[in-house]
Amino acid sequence: MLGSTRPAVGISVEGLGFRFDGDNKPLFHGLSLTFGPGQITALLGPSGVGKTTLLNLIVGFARPAAGLIAFSDHVAHGRPRMGMVFQTPSLMPWRTVIENVLFGVEVARRDDRAAADRGRAFLTRLGLGGRLDAFPHELSGGMQQRVSVVRAILPRPQILLLDEPFTSSDWMTRHGLLIEISEAVTEANSTAILVTHDLEDALRFADRLVVLGGRPVQILDDFMIEGPRELRLVSGGIPTAALKAYRNRVQASWGGDGSSVP
Repeated sequence: MLGSTRPAVGISVEGLGFRFDGDNKPLFHGLSLTFGPGQITALLGPSGVGKTTLLNLIVGFARPAAGLIAFSDHVAHGRPRMGMVFQTPSLMPWRTVIENVLFGVEVARRDDRAAADRGRAFLTRLGLGGRLDAFPHELSGGMQQRVSVVRAILPRPQILLLDEPFTSSDWMTRHGLLIEISEAVTEANSTAILVTHDLEDALRFADRLVVLGGRPVQILDDFMIEGPRELRLVSGGIPTAALKAYRNRVQASWGGDGSSVP
């Protein structure tokens, strides 16, 4: 699929400081990190290290105590259009599947008459074509999460933030979601950040892997993933030898032998 001609937006985190109320030790202290325009970056690290908090700071749900988060040019009205997929679906119970999906387009106030057709096509490819008029309580957790993914990507956001979006999905569903999101990111020329605990998902989906650890958070490793993303997705996975090498590299940054990396 050819990418959009729309310029991509980069993200620059500079000297970031943040602590939770009541905590003596800051979560972030002087953290600096950039996310290249049009790049998919996976954030990997132990639970509680601060990956989700970093997404919340980028999207504006939380405010840093120090430093700044800046966006490159090509941003209208000061902030880029963002889409976010949360760990839980967060669907509106009074809206049907298709109505939930179209909510993001409505919020963006975009005159996108083809959005409904594209939304139906996304949902059909993800196995929900027959549930367009269902309400969230009539869906399984995995189905609800698929709806939340389509809701986030349908408005073609400039920045897409994915906070462990595959935890309630089986392997086949997860594979389909990875392909749909990857194609949507390419088509919209979006900059994407994936928070995950699954190394193989990160290696198949992302262009770059950043490993976080410690308190305050430090960047333990930061590297580009070899091979075109499209081939890594279509082939269905990472060769065993390559996966083992990546796992050992990540675990080495954590100070172990690779056995505890998921």
